[in-house]
Amino acid sequence: MLIYEAEGFLEVEADSIKQLCRSADHVTFSETKGKGFDVHAVLCEFQDDSQSRCYVAFHDKALKKALIFSVKSANDGSAWQHGCETLAGLGYRLEDVNLRLSPAMLEVVLRDVPGLASPAEARRQRDEKAQLLAELQEAVETNPENAAGKKAARKLAAEQRLDERLAELRQFMVDALSPAEGRDADGEALMAQVEDLTARLEAVESRADEERKQREVSESITAAAEKRIQELEEILVEADKKSVGELKQKRRIVALKGRIKELEEQLSLTSDELENELAKQEQFVADVKQAQAQITTLEESLQKTEKILAESHEQLAEEQASKSLMETSCKDAEERIRELEEEIQALAEQSDQSDEAKDAVVEAQSQLEKLEGELHDLREEQQHERTLRETLEESAAEDGRRIKELESELEKARDTVSATAAERQAANQEKLDDLECRLRDVQAEKESLAGELEQAHKTIDALEKSAVDKDAVTSAAEDKKLVELAAVVESLKEQLTQERVRHDEHGAEPADSKETRKKKPLPHELRPAPNKNAFFHPDWDLEGLPCDSEGQVVRAWETVFNVQITLEGYPSQYCMAFLVVLRVKKTKKLFMLFRLKQNKHTLVCVPAATPNNEEQLQKAIDEGLSFLKKSGFEMEEMPKEYIANSLGSYFLGT
Repeated sequence: MLIYEAEGFLEVEADSIKQLCRSADHVTFSETKGKGFDVHAVLCEFQDDSQSRCYVAFHDKALKKALIFSVKSANDGSAWQHGCETLAGLGYRLEDVNLRLSPAMLEVVLRDVPGLASPAEARRQRDEKAQLLAELQEAVETNPENAAGKKAARKLAAEQRLDERLAELRQFMVDALSPAEGRDADGEALMAQVEDLTARLEAVESRADEERKQREVSESITAAAEKRIQELEEILVEADKKSVGELKQKRRIVALKGRIKELEEQLSLTSDELENELAKQEQFVADVKQAQAQITTLEESLQKTEKILAESHEQLAEEQASKSLMETSCKDAEERIRELEEEIQALAEQSDQSDEAKDAVVEAQSQLEKLEGELHDLREEQQHERTLRETLEESAAEDGRRIKELESELEKARDTVSATAAERQAANQEKLDDLECRLRDVQAEKESLAGELEQAHKTIDALEKSAVDKDAVTSAAEDKKLVELAAVVESLKEQLTQERVRHDEHGAEPADSKETRKKKPLPHELRPAPNKNAFFHPDWDLEGLPCDSEGQVVRAWETVFNVQITLEGYPSQYCMAFLVVLRVKKTKKLFMLFRLKQNKHTLVCVPAATPNNEEQLQKAIDEGLSFLKKSGFEMEEMPKEYIANSLGSYFLGT
């Protein structure tokens, strides 16, 4: 059963929450007077010291307050389950609130939950409202006839009407949640609760009799507090506006931090590119130096070859001179031989005449033999000189060819080095200039965003300081004690009266309406054709991710908080959203998932055009994130260690 506890806020610290869900939309409750209440519901289970507690907050936006009910399970079952069933019976469709967030982001998300606040925030808003009501009351009492006094009176009257409407809603909800007569288990539990409340009431009343003077003071303080409700409600409105502003500011900080992270990554990539280009430049300089060293070596080799060729030409000239001299000697020797042969012939003819002639012939023959020997030696030397000259000529010709080849290679090397150096120098310089420009732009943008981030932090710090300053303004301990005592007495009286006056006015939803709603086919049953212009199309054959484990997940994004949206013909409802890149065999595929809270269905969408490469895949990711952002989702990329817990329930296997 649900038992009324208080009005205002469900006060709970974020780190003590175990489970939290909220209604997807409001439920309208109609009174006999014809006025309806549009009420949202929040179910929260949290740890209070060593005890687990479960509460429901019913919040009417128009009344600016929530009614807090504790959840008690009559059969020792789960209070959470009992609360879910009770709210479902009232027509609420509940959705889970994601608690797996960073403390800062969780604080932002919880601020959007109606009727939920931290104790410090609730105390601050109560104090601001009390101060505002006191100021309005003072304005009415001081200047009742002027414009300011009349305006304050109207505001006080409006606050009084809000209080009356809140009292009507409280009575209505208490009656609606009271169990009917004759219900066994619930009736017994309720009677036990009534007996407990009666005992507590008697104790309080006995203390109230003994402390009559204190009670009278508390009643006067309670009356004054009621007069200040209007002021506090206006302060609450301002606080809501501030909360929205703070939320936007913190979202901006998150966006700025994300952009700074992107810029840092871009800066790192640009720096790496710059270092690579500088390394290439250094390697190019080393290549140029090596080419220049080769050119120097070629030049030295050319000089040596030219020197050898010059020496060969000199040696050839000497050999030619020696050849001319030898040819002259040979001609002289041949001439002398002919003369000697003629003399020998003449002497031979005279040999018969005298001995002297014989001796002359012998001597002439001896000279002839000696000349023939010299002639033979000269001819052999001439042949040797001829062979040497031919060798030198061939060597000179070979050296000439080598010199021409070296000159050609040297010219080509110089031309290649010159052209390549000029081209690569120009290209490298252009790349370096472009990278340095990009580096300066990224650094400038990073500094600008860092300035904006610092300013945003200063704004947040100022807002938080203002909140702390307002929290410091509290009432005196004695006044607080009296106010709390009066509230307890009044609450116990109301609960006792409500428990004794039970009825069955609040019936269940007609069965035929449920049947009608149940029979209406859903889009995944009708499987309509996709919108031709849409970038993503529903895959009606899938109800999850076609994978076995988190090892196939390349990248994944999830929504920070749920968003109410209308998709593919489904009724408007709150949804969770995911964007997931899977490795399927040797390819990467992109999936967009929506968990529909009301219909208990997972809608899977895929790109209309299947990405075939990394560039197309990145474009599809950008389109998906852009669509989700435009739809109101705030997406965050999942760390690897969170993928299994967040996406494991959506794995279908392969």
